[in-house]
Amino acid sequence: MQLRTDELTYQLTRELGAQTTSLMVRLSFEVSPAEDASKIGVLYFRFQDEYGRDVAPAGKFGLSQVYGPFRYVHHDAGITDYVIDLPVPEGATRCAIGLARTRRRFAGEVNLTVLEQGPNLETDFSTVSPQHPLPVEGMRKTFPVSPGNHYDLVIPVAGAADGKSLLLFTFLDANGEMILPDEQLSIHPKLGPYQYLTVQQPSMVSVTIPEGCVELILRGQYWSGGELRLEGAPELVPGSQTGAASDQTVAGWVDGLQDTDDVIILHSTAGPISSQNKLLLRSNRTALQLARHGWKVIYSPFTAPVRDDRLIGDNLLQLAPGEIPGVVDRLVAKDLRGRRVLHCSSFADMAMLSVQNRLQNHGWKTIYEIRDDMEEFKRVGFSKWYSPALELRYAQQAEGIVATSPRLRDKISVVTGRSDVHYLPNAAPDELVAATAAMRSMAHWREHRIRPLVGYLGHLTGSWFDWPKFLKVARQHPDIDFELIGHGMPKHTRLPMNVVNLGPMSHEDCLPHVARWTVGLIPFIESRLTYGVDPNKVYEYVAMGLRTVSAPMGDLERIPGVAVYRSAEEFSARLLDAVQFEPDESFYSDCTEFLSTANWSYRVSQVKGFLEGMYA
Repeated sequence: MQLRTDELTYQLTRELGAQTTSLMVRLSFEVSPAEDASKIGVLYFRFQDEYGRDVAPAGKFGLSQVYGPFRYVHHDAGITDYVIDLPVPEGATRCAIGLARTRRRFAGEVNLTVLEQGPNLETDFSTVSPQHPLPVEGMRKTFPVSPGNHYDLVIPVAGAADGKSLLLFTFLDANGEMILPDEQLSIHPKLGPYQYLTVQQPSMVSVTIPEGCVELILRGQYWSGGELRLEGAPELVPGSQTGAASDQTVAGWVDGLQDTDDVIILHSTAGPISSQNKLLLRSNRTALQLARHGWKVIYSPFTAPVRDDRLIGDNLLQLAPGEIPGVVDRLVAKDLRGRRVLHCSSFADMAMLSVQNRLQNHGWKTIYEIRDDMEEFKRVGFSKWYSPALELRYAQQAEGIVATSPRLRDKISVVTGRSDVHYLPNAAPDELVAATAAMRSMAHWREHRIRPLVGYLGHLTGSWFDWPKFLKVARQHPDIDFELIGHGMPKHTRLPMNVVNLGPMSHEDCLPHVARWTVGLIPFIESRLTYGVDPNKVYEYVAMGLRTVSAPMGDLERIPGVAVYRSAEEFSARLLDAVQFEPDESFYSDCTEFLSTANWSYRVSQVKGFLEGMYA
């Protein structure tokens, strides 16, 4: 249905199927506005039951005296589609949907289409393309499969950088009865087997079909962050390696362990190590560095690694969390006499508590590393699996505890009653320290940093980036330019003229921009969540030779060039002090000296010493 340029409103009415649980309303613009525009239109709607009586809408909506229930239509520059998902309230059998223009006119025609969605309704992908994407939420597709075979599920996904959706899997036998999946998939107590889907790790999900299964049903569900969209139909491609062959790879690696090998299982909330995942967090770097030091490392990330990244060199094996119990069976059956450690990094769930008990009964040492305040993450809607009781029990039973910030150290000490918590903060990547050596010099400052330029490198989500305070301070200083590098900026954020969002970049790509910065920012929301954070970016800023202005967190006062604020007024004052600061060689010497014991090679050598000390 089309809304012409000279029309102000358009309305359609449709009967709803019995299985319909939501309506996907797509507005396709013939000509995309050149700039972002909020509230360019009003999508209004009215649900009725079979007797013609109004049924109150579900979900979020506004209420207008003119249109009744409505949702605003927004627009991002260069995007030709805008999609709104309308939940169908219980009892509704008919829906009238209308579109009204606001004073923000846009050129060309607008196509309005409505697709019915429901748990048992197959999605029509015939019109889906990068120009006409489809929300992951509500998607359903059924695949015929062969029992025991291995497949790669290809997902063409785009959308918000901070978006996270779930792929839900249902395995059916010839009688339509559900079958349990293989161990690579996590299982949610209410939603069943699932796999996370993000823009950063979207493209390939490995699936092994359980015996007796002849049909796989794939569904999509929103989880957190911004919306994710499908740019085409998911495809199930036969893999070159069967699940049995994959099992043989794992068995061969474990069976090949020598009785004197030092072995560590590292179970973490971080993601897998892969060519697709460029973001290496503390757990990733610990696993890689320990493998280089000769340890045999079994790394279990929060999400399953893709098939081609199961083995990284000779010393590092990546496993899905569900595979750990089977590998533990093989490990305890071997006569291992070297150092044997279970290292749990902020992921003390029930499965890991069981693994801890079993391995301790066979002479293994266990460590709990508190890397983030998972209790606070759960309070703001993340880490829904977290249980303080399980964390407490695992930490109390562990032979060693490591904390990455003083606040986390103090918290775990109080709740466990232990005084032996080891404090090991984060560090800067070795490759970044080497690449930025020239930036830590007066010659570089004189050539590149005379004009005040302030930058931020990292995630821009409103969950912890303090946008109100940052924008207020930026507007107070129109003579200072700001550059933001990262993803996840909230939609429809209006930036002042002196603030530029450069988008996400790798360290290699961002260095030419950072070379001109004089100050690095960490403008996080002050909360119990951020108090426990030891921010990686402060180490990166020191490596880049920058002063840092930050909200309070971690143990920042010990780091060269860092100024901490608590209010917008203090933020403004600390910022002025930082941009007016004229460094000397001693400042850069302090930075380089600090980095000599705050790089990841040195930090992991401390971890290695801690592990070996447990066996002294």
